Amino acid sequence: MQTTFGKGNGNCYTACLASILEIPLEDIEPFPSQRLNESDQMAGLRQHQHYKRWVRSKGFVLSNIAGDPSALDGVIMIAGGMGPRGISHAVVWRNGECIHDPIPGGTGLVGEPEEYEILVPFDPVNRRTQHG
Repeated sequence: MQTTFGKGNGNCYTACLASILEIPLEDIEPFPSQRLNESDQMAGLRQHQHYKRWVRSKGFVLSNIAGDPSALDGVIMIAGGMGPRGISHAVVWRNGECIHDPIPGGTGLVGEPEEYEILVPFDPVNRRTQHG
C-alpha cells in the first residue's frame, strides 16, 4: 500500500510496482526527493528513469502502451491518470478496470487513464525481451 502522499511526494507508482512484482514496498529502491528549483515535469522524468533502471536490474523492462490496451486481455499493468485528490495517480489495471488502488481505501482514477505501462521480462544474456 502507498505510504507517502501528495504532489511530488507520493509513492503510488512504487506501490503499484511492488504489488505487481509481489514484493514488499520497502524492497524497491526509493527515489530521492525532488530537487529544489526542478520543474514537476523534469522531476517526473528523473523519477521514471530511476524506476526504469531499478526494474531492469530485476530482469524486466517497462514498456509504454500506445493507445487502447484492450488487446492485452488479462495483462496486469500500471495505469496513470488523475486521482481523486486532484493530482496524478497510478493504479494497477487489468481488462479495462482498476484492480488495485494503492491508496488505503482508494477508489481508483477519476475518468479514464491517460497512460499505461507493462512490465516485460528481459533476457540480459540475449539482450532482448522474452515473448511467451
